Amino acid sequence: MLIFILILFLFSCDFTGPTYFDYNSVEVSRIQVNHFPTLNSMENTWDEQSDPDLYVVIREESNLLFYSSIIIEVQQSDLPLNLYFSDNLVTNYFYKDVEIFLYDDDETSEDDLIGRSGVFHFGDAIINNQYNESIELENENNFNIKVFLNWSD
Repeated sequence: MLIFILILFLFSCDFTGPTYFDYNSVEVSRIQVNHFPTLNSMENTWDEQSDPDLYVVIREESNLLFYSSIIIEVQQSDLPLNLYFSDNLVTNYFYKDVEIFLYDDDETSEDDLIGRSGVFHFGDAIINNQYNESIELENENNFNIKVFLNWSD
């Protein structure tokens, strides 16, 4: 009788919960910049004589992972703007702390930090065992980006 109850219990359990093993890795295919602050903390434009030259940096925990290509002279009217990487950013770590930084490339001085995503995980794009193709990140400083993802076995 005990064996019958145990078998009945096992077959009545819900094994359909999220497993997070449907895919083994995720690739960042591009980052779309939807909005960024037009002025720096001193209430000045990012470049005195021109528009900012944008690129993104992706960090995983304290490690630098990737730089995107640089897009020259970006105006708000150019948004949304897609930034790509020369190499594929592929990881099988869905729950490491990741942060994305948007910079203005300056030739004569240190690059200006325009915005940062705040810490997120690629696994944040997995909702109800559905692997979403993008994740949107924003903060209170008028900074908004969308990260496009390709999931693979």
